[in-house]
Amino acid sequence: MFRTRSIVLFLFLLLAQSLLAQQQHIQFKRLTINDGLSLSSVYCIFQDSKGFMWFGTEDGLNRYDGQNFTIYRSKSNDENSICYKWIETIIEDSRGKLWFASQGGLTHFDMETERFSQFTTLSDSDRRISNDTITQLFEDKYKKVWVGTNKGFNCIDIASLKIDKINPKDICTSCRVNAFLPNGDDSLWIATNKGLLQYINKTDVILRSEFKELARNEVNSLVYNNDKLLIGCSNGLFYIDSSNQISSESQLKNLHIESIHIDKKENIWIGTQNGLYKKRKCEKA
Repeated sequence: MFRTRSIVLFLFLLLAQSLLAQQQHIQFKRLTINDGLSLSSVYCIFQDSKGFMWFGTEDGLNRYDGQNFTIYRSKSNDENSICYKWIETIIEDSRGKLWFASQGGLTHFDMETERFSQFTTLSDSDRRISNDTITQLFEDKYKKVWVGTNKGFNCIDIASLKIDKINPKDICTSCRVNAFLPNGDDSLWIATNKGLLQYINKTDVILRSEFKELARNEVNSLVYNNDKLLIGCSNGLFYIDSSNQISSESQLKNLHIESIHIDKKENIWIGTQNGLYKKRKCEKA
């Protein structure tokens, strides 16, 4: 009996020591202004194709090489600087160039030349955007960056850095863009606070959704789940199927949908202003 207890005690101590060792290996290193960070409030994080880490703060853009920070700040009357001090979104396009979105305009960065280019409401006509508050960035298969703002959207050719002259026919000149989603090769869905829009690539035409359920409705999130388009709105979740029929999720009726995500097991995660919901793959709409 004593031997058995000794073995159990030994195994318990061995397990405790193993767990303690694992916990000791989980370590965090805090980087602050004392380490070179421009400001301790970090709003976005991005790693570029060269391995550099980028951090957007309330007071400048930070590039980190693993040891040192390089800080980029906005400078008055200097077009070779970032547009605005507060960076909120960062993406890298297919040419390896970076784009920084803020509430004071959009900035393009060429990593080879270390040169910035600004896109604001005060820029020259080739680079003048509809509004300085950037809400969404997305690159399509035609190597164009779509820029969603608080008042409409813009499309920029990443080779020439010129804004495409797309005429929305006043459909989206005052709407806030919440999301972009490609619809095959022919069109692009645009979620706005004034309904769902569709841009047709071949004709440069922008159409408003024909469904009365989505007319003037605030659309916040778009995602495809197999052959269905899921649409998160201010008053619930809607589906458009392959036959172009619309339906709604009765259990989420009138809930304000903020975000939708499909995980690797095809479960649907739905973020709302009233909690988080999960819909298993086996369940039907």
